[in-house]
Amino acid sequence: MRETIKPDAGPYELTLYADSGPFLLMLSRYTDDGDHEVDSIRNPHAGDGVVEVLGDFYSKRMTTQDIFVVLRCFRMFAASRTLSPDLLDLS
Repeated sequence: MRETIKPDAGPYELTLYADSGPFLLMLSRYTDDGDHEVDSIRNPHAGDGVVEVLGDFYSKRMTTQDIFVVLRCFRMFAASRTLSPDLLDLS
């Protein structure tokens, strides 16, 4: 899900990657100084190691198996065009 007009600062795109396994969410945003940053889920309960998603390897701690977390994130982004950092932290 992407903003049609990218903001000068703040989030502009929420992307979901999934491949027969865990979900990987990435929130793209511009910082106040114009840099590009990407935030992802922080899930310490996912364990150590890596998982393959669409041919790339990511830390398991960047993923979730919980579809309801994914749905909440997309609903919030669609409604407010932002995403609370608390939703990405699954501690």
